[in-house]
Amino acid sequence: MRTHRASELAYLKDQGIGIAIMGERETAFGLLRYALSSLGLPDDRAQAIVQSARMAGEGGAFERETDIELPEAPPELREHREE
Repeated sequence: MRTHRASELAYLKDQGIGIAIMGERETAFGLLRYALSSLGLPDDRAQAIVQSARMAGEGGAFERETDIELPEAPPELREHREE
């Protein structure tokens, strides 16, 4: 399942979702791997660093929060027909 916020990611993991991905976070991991490889790190070492960071679930804005309540869903902005 794709999610857009770290709080949603933590919530889905707590609910037992098999896999939840935050696209922006995975893009950052890809950029990290590219940067490490560009600096001369062997690809297997760069991948190990990225995987370690991914498994830690830490890192500023991506810190997993476990005691959260998701806010109500945002209102829909599309027009609704009166029935």
